[in-house]
Amino acid sequence: MTRFVRPLIVVLGAALLLPSAGAGAVTVTTRVDPSRASVGVPVTYTVEATFDDAATAARARIVAPTGAFESIAPAHLERAGTRVTFTQTIACLGLACVPASSARSVVLPGAAVVGAGAAGAAAPASVTVVPRVAAAAVAARVAPYRRQVELPDASLRASPRRLARVAAAAAGALLLAACALVVIELRRRRRDVPRDGDELDRAVRLLRESTGRSTADRRRAAGLLGRVARNRVPAVVAGAERVAWSRPEPDGRAAGQLADRAEAEAR
Repeated sequence: MTRFVRPLIVVLGAALLLPSAGAGAVTVTTRVDPSRASVGVPVTYTVEATFDDAATAARARIVAPTGAFESIAPAHLERAGTRVTFTQTIACLGLACVPASSARSVVLPGAAVVGAGAAGAAAPASVTVVPRVAAAAVAARVAPYRRQVELPDASLRASPRRLARVAAAAAGALLLAACALVVIELRRRRRDVPRDGDELDRAVRLLRESTGRSTADRRRAAGLLGRVARNRVPAVVAGAERVAWSRPEPDGRAAGQLADRAEAEAR
């Protein structure tokens, strides 16, 4: 109660102490923006005084108590010619202005102009403070905010059983594809395994072709024939080694005779 009485006494005392004779005319207006706000929402409280002359306006002061509201920012005083504007940012932060179940109109103490031989007062402004939560929500058995912490039911675009069947079918398809790849790889490896006959024919062909090439090619071809012929025609192995490792350089005639002998023995 004391916090509301003191500002009112200051305003009334300032108005009584001002000289009444020759007092200049002054017009005082107040406004709040917004005029309807919830608890903790900033409200701009503006008091504007207009004087007859700029000299009086330069010396005048504005007293504007905030009453049940709290000032939440530094006040701003602006002088422009014969006009003086006093702006405060206030908010409802205490029980003195908090509404109960419905909106509450809170009246601000009257603002006054003092000093410089001019005096004036404005009609008190009021702010309608509205509850942040509706009365029905407060009285509800289960508070609405409790529903927000509950996990919602799972919602799927497809049935879990259908998804399981699709996953099983995909797994089966992948297994079949893996088996097919294994079979293809085994067939390729089996196809790539050289046969003895093919290797022997190739060695004989290379030896016959080396008769028109260099001595090094004839030695290599004879050595290949000696290695391949061990399992099929061992009778030509010794001759192949003599051509491959002979001291005098083997001529094309010797290589050709060895190729003919190996081909005859293979039959």
